Amino acid sequence: MTDGGAEGNRTPDLIIANDALYQLSYSPASVVRAISRAVRALQWSCVERGLNPFFGAHMLALPAFPPHILAMRIKFLSLMLPIMLGLAGCASTPKGQPPAPPLAVAAAAMPATSSVKGWEDASLSTGSWVYLVDQQGPVALFGVAGAPAQFALRCDLARRIVLAQRRVDPPLEPEAAMTITTSTTERSFSIASFAGATHYLAAEIPAQNAMLDAMAFSRARFAISIPGQPMLILPSWVEVTRVVEDCRP
Repeated sequence: MTDGGAEGNRTPDLIIANDALYQLSYSPASVVRAISRAVRALQWSCVERGLNPFFGAHMLALPAFPPHILAMRIKFLSLMLPIMLGLAGCASTPKGQPPAPPLAVAAAAMPATSSVKGWEDASLSTGSWVYLVDQQGPVALFGVAGAPAQFALRCDLARRIVLAQRRVDPPLEPEAAMTITTSTTERSFSIASFAGATHYLAAEIPAQNAMLDAMAFSRARFAISIPGQPMLILPSWVEVTRVVEDCRP
């Protein structure tokens, strides 16, 4: 017979196993050789796959026992061989450290749902901010030069209150309120006439109220809404921050 090459020398595992079981009808020496070949093929297959064979090397050697002892070992091996084949003859070896679990990513805080629709995409109201200090204290005015301010943030230093003043055209709806909407929050404030100024309604906001911070740090803009009046979309410029800071102790 000629050499079958690498594949011929290492017949695939199941063929070797079948040969070993078939050889059980022959002499003890032939059976031992067949089983030895099967075990050796399984071990070599494990090595080629990068796995560790669990068969001991002592099982590869042909035993030199008396016939009755040899027959007992053959019977034991014939019973164990199917089990060993079922276990695939090898145990997997860890290739490295297990991958680290993925880091939990905290969910980003979402802005409060606004009842004012489309304000973030609407055009800014016409005008600009002006900061000044008059007889009543620091004030930021928004409007067009030469015309009455459309909106004002005025600090009442004596009471540490910021007055959000909106110029309105009567009539107003009963129990009207001013709603301030920012990129992070929305809140409504009761409004009343501002003493000494006609056509202006004002909401009183304590200087430490978080809504003032939300207005100052809102993404590019915030909205002022009063029922029955045009909505104002105002830029969140530095003048807003200056009035808030000036009004706080």
